[in-house]
Amino acid sequence: MKTRAERINVVWQVLDTVLGVLMVFFFGMAILGFFISDTSSEDIPAFVVCVALTAWGIYLIARGAKRGKLGKAFREYIQLLGNAPRISLDALAEETGASPDAVRRNLQWMLRKGFFENAKLDDTSNSLILRSRVPGGEMLRVRCSSCGAPCMVPLGRHATCEYCGTMLKGEE
Repeated sequence: MKTRAERINVVWQVLDTVLGVLMVFFFGMAILGFFISDTSSEDIPAFVVCVALTAWGIYLIARGAKRGKLGKAFREYIQLLGNAPRISLDALAEETGASPDAVRRNLQWMLRKGFFENAKLDDTSNSLILRSRVPGGEMLRVRCSSCGAPCMVPLGRHATCEYCGTMLKGEE
């Protein structure tokens, strides 16, 4: 189920894209009309306005595409986070193929827009912490040294990899 912020993001994504396409189409056609017809110097302000509105339409299309990418990134981050209360930005970057800086920028935008409820970026551990999920026993997401599978291990404890049985440590 999508969060309220996700639903709002989708609405803005669609509005930006549709409005941008309409603006590019109509004002782009007007620009073509200026080139096809005989224009006088009195038409220059109207031409400039059409160019500016076409550029704004292109900006709206790009902003709609960016919102779509961030919505997709949010769903990917949530899936990688699982039920854990914390995940390192480096782990998110590694799993998604994005740079740690891009992951940080995405998360900062998502936090400002309210995608994550009761969450924060912890600069000291370079991780995303969902405060609502931090019970008495905090879980860490680690990668199995034998098979490479992502596993959840209680902080300060040991667990076995559910795929290959290797003993894993819950250490940062």
